[in-house]
Amino acid sequence: MELHPVQEKIYQIYKEAGKLLPYRELAKILGVSSLNTVSYHINQLKKKGYFAVEKESKGVVPLNIKNLLNFESKKGLYVLLKNNKPFYVKETEDIKKSLLEKIVDNGSPVFLKIKAEANPENISIAYYLIDDPQKRKDLEQYLKKYYSDQGISLI
Repeated sequence: MELHPVQEKIYQIYKEAGKLLPYRELAKILGVSSLNTVSYHINQLKKKGYFAVEKESKGVVPLNIKNLLNFESKKGLYVLLKNNKPFYVKETEDIKKSLLEKIVDNGSPVFLKIKAEANPENISIAYYLIDDPQKRKDLEQYLKKYYSDQGISLI
């Protein structure tokens, strides 16, 4: 995946510093006057999987190998979306492991649904990091019922 020159520079700075520098400092190094420019390019790098998915307790990211590998092994719940519509909900002790197992297992309905998708860029992952097992199960049941009530079928 080709990066915009500003994104390449931000990523190089990140690798050299071992962390993401404050936006003002990055703007100065990049020679841009707007913090919105820095924010935009950092968000694009996150979407492309160049930064780990970890700090937020919830979010949505595109399904790609970089994002899968960058997921931390955290307890939570995830929803797979196709064209922004849910098709799979799962609570788990390890989001990364569970996702990788579902995506790699050629016989799983999830794999077959993704494989049948003409444009895999339209597949994304919504995630909620939740330590408490009962809260995860409750949210899973709630979402399944909610989607069912909305006429959305899950696999």
